[in-house]
Amino acid sequence: MAKNHILRVNAEGQPVGLYHYDAQSNSCQSTQVSQWSDQVLKKPGLTVLVPAQWVYQTQTQVASKNEEILKKSIPFAVEEELSNELEDNFFAFRQNQDGTQQVVAIHKSPLKQLHQDITDQQLDIRHIYSEHAWIPGTEDTTHVWQEGDSSLVRFGLNQAMVVPTEQLEQLIPVFATEHKKVITNQAIVLPGYQVEESLTETICARHVVDVDHLGLWVDELQKENTENKQFSWRLVGWLTLALLSSWLGIRLYQLNQLRNQIETIKQQQQRILIQAFPDAAAVELNDPYAALNSRLQLASGQNNQSSTILLDAVHGIGQVVQQQQQIQLKGLRLSNGVLEIQIAAPTMSSINQFHQALQATTPAYRVLIGVNELGDDNVFKSILTMEAR
Repeated sequence: MAKNHILRVNAEGQPVGLYHYDAQSNSCQSTQVSQWSDQVLKKPGLTVLVPAQWVYQTQTQVASKNEEILKKSIPFAVEEELSNELEDNFFAFRQNQDGTQQVVAIHKSPLKQLHQDITDQQLDIRHIYSEHAWIPGTEDTTHVWQEGDSSLVRFGLNQAMVVPTEQLEQLIPVFATEHKKVITNQAIVLPGYQVEESLTETICARHVVDVDHLGLWVDELQKENTENKQFSWRLVGWLTLALLSSWLGIRLYQLNQLRNQIETIKQQQQRILIQAFPDAAAVELNDPYAALNSRLQLASGQNNQSSTILLDAVHGIGQVVQQQQQIQLKGLRLSNGVLEIQIAAPTMSSINQFHQALQATTPAYRVLIGVNELGDDNVFKSILTMEAR
């Protein structure tokens, strides 16, 4: 079974003691705390005990069992008993079987501050009780919890108060006239009383855990806590939405910038295409990169074809010239896949023989005789063309 964690708060609203009660072993250990930020307070399901000075306990007898009517009527029923203004208090009550109501009034200001400290530190609070819940109460017994300069005293079942420890011997006989038995946690001299020094932290902690005490975590504060949590979740939602919106805005901005850069690059590609290929068609301008790539591949293919025809022609001419040594090679010019061969020979028949021999040597090409002329030196000059079939 999990431990129960009980936190006591002093009159200044500061934590002063944390008690860890193990119901299974009926044992209790205490830890000193001094501020709300102490990590030891990060326990699940804390029960907080507020100072008795903050709380006024009484009973009323409002003739109704309707919760809403009682909520509105009880504050006015105890108004004359309060030491402060009615609107300065929170009220909590419980209906008794005899038709009466057990009532507590607690100052708003310190309880709100306590609630704020709890909320700021995100503590897990299960209950808030009056400090009266710390000590047991029986009809014929006075219980005294002495702690430093002040002591918490409970007379019988209901009446409780905080008094200076040094005044216990004078005050108890005044208020406990019908109770001759006193149970305390420290020795005390009370002539005429049966004093039993048997009150322990374990007994007090068990009383806090086992008894159904009247809770002080009023609806108004719990509603505020719920609204704060809902606001926190809404805030998380808003922040998430803002983050997504900013991310989307950045992405759209980046995409727009990228689109502008792409358009600039495309315009540059169009200018390069037009400069390199003035005959570029309008459809090619829509995708200048693809058009340039296609043109370059075509040019590359043509260059490969030109290289092939040039190599084949040189090889064929070499073989023919070895056989017909009267032929003089004057020049070669390759243009658009057509090779022009300029030759010279002493007779026209030699040129014709060269033409026939070259055609036979390079059957993959068509060899034609073009311009023939006789020079002043009585040498015939001719231009042959050679292209792939």
